[in-house]
Amino acid sequence: MLVIAGANEFLPPGAPPASDAKARGMAQIFSRMGYDLGLLTPEEAGMFDMLHTGPGPAFKSPRAPEAAMFPLGSNETAAVVMFPALPPGEKQPSLAMIDAVDQAVSEVSSKATIVAGLSPWGYFNEKDYLNQARNPVDVLLGSGPGLALSGKVAAGGRTVWVRPYSRGKTLMKIEVLQWPDRSRGFQWSKESVRVVSDPLDDKVRPDPETATILATTPQE
Repeated sequence: MLVIAGANEFLPPGAPPASDAKARGMAQIFSRMGYDLGLLTPEEAGMFDMLHTGPGPAFKSPRAPEAAMFPLGSNETAAVVMFPALPPGEKQPSLAMIDAVDQAVSEVSSKATIVAGLSPWGYFNEKDYLNQARNPVDVLLGSGPGLALSGKVAAGGRTVWVRPYSRGKTLMKIEVLQWPDRSRGFQWSKESVRVVSDPLDDKVRPDPETATILATTPQE
């Protein structure tokens, strides 16, 4: 099992930096949550750099496509390709950026049982990527502006695309029931993958240490 956090966990798109106290509190909480990988926007990374703190080494803010490999047991391996943030002032990725992601995916496809993409590009840019990619990821974990998605099959059936619901109140769980076999024209189906959205409502018992940190952390 992999636990992965997308971009904008700490700052909504376009939001100013949080107060120093809130940023430190969030960093402390997320560092305790056992994430295998997390994606920071440049704004989030800059906020933490200014305070010489952060949610831990699992959280990265790459300037170019970057892949991380994770053993899954029984000789299976997952690769996660982190998409870089759009350049300042740009509203959509260039063809060169999409080609760079494509190249990164191609380089790890032969080494990994399953390849996921971790994107901060937003709904419409991720949709364009899936339409244009020559070698799309098996699973696209999207974030940034736009619609939430709970397991949409895209790219001609080759990609399962999920995007989180707003305000951090839902945990997306992707259960892979059959590994993708790219050599046989594999397409995802309800027999091969299941996506579950678990709401973080009053039925979820609060973690006492996290609750203590939040009680003393300003919410602005």
